[in-house]
Amino acid sequence: VCTPPHDISGQEYVPHLPEGPGSDALRSLMEKARAVLSAAPVNEQRRASGKRPATDIWLWGHGTAITLPTLRQRYGLDGSVISAVDLVRGLGVLAGLRVRKVEGATGYLGTNYAGKVAAAQAALENEDFVFLHVEAPDETSHEGSLRKKIQAIEEFDRHVVGKILDFQERMPSLTLLVTPDHATPVSIKTHSSGPVPFVACGGAIRPGTAAVYSEDAAREKPVYSGPELFERFIQGTLQK
Repeated sequence: VCTPPHDISGQEYVPHLPEGPGSDALRSLMEKARAVLSAAPVNEQRRASGKRPATDIWLWGHGTAITLPTLRQRYGLDGSVISAVDLVRGLGVLAGLRVRKVEGATGYLGTNYAGKVAAAQAALENEDFVFLHVEAPDETSHEGSLRKKIQAIEEFDRHVVGKILDFQERMPSLTLLVTPDHATPVSIKTHSSGPVPFVACGGAIRPGTAAVYSEDAAREKPVYSGPELFERFIQGTLQK
């Protein structure tokens, strides 16, 4: 049993070390890694420049390999995934998407937004579908920083959504869907399971009446599961 590190931000870590069958091996590996990291050249350089060294490894996210039907098998779609997060890239591979790596994409504030948008535009010249993922709003929420979360949302809105909307003017057939995969409230610094708002436009999407994109504006709208939302988006049957 392993605990995701972002679930225990600001807490004592010892009660959350691996437990159960196999945990002795994991704890031993973590203990041995401490000495290796302490002598690592990169950490010597960090200490010399006044930066904090990496002291430990934290093991989590274990599971078994899975297979999924690809988007081509299910919907006849080819496409790409653009993300700095290995988990998202892996899901893209399972879905049969091409992983487009962008230099300078960090998954944090100030990431290479322009590079991600350019990669998405290049993919859409020849492909049916692109999943462009931005991690900064989630990471800043795990930190519990309202200021940084607002900055992350504003950067995403300005440098990704705004630029893709400009691109849509040149490609009127392009349909856009903007949505979080989950909420990460700053107050709890971890994921929550409540519904999240989405907004879609272009193609066969009918315009709605909401003037803003927010939880309050979406409160009386239909609630879809993730798979249902995606299928309706692909099939052009989202309600306004």
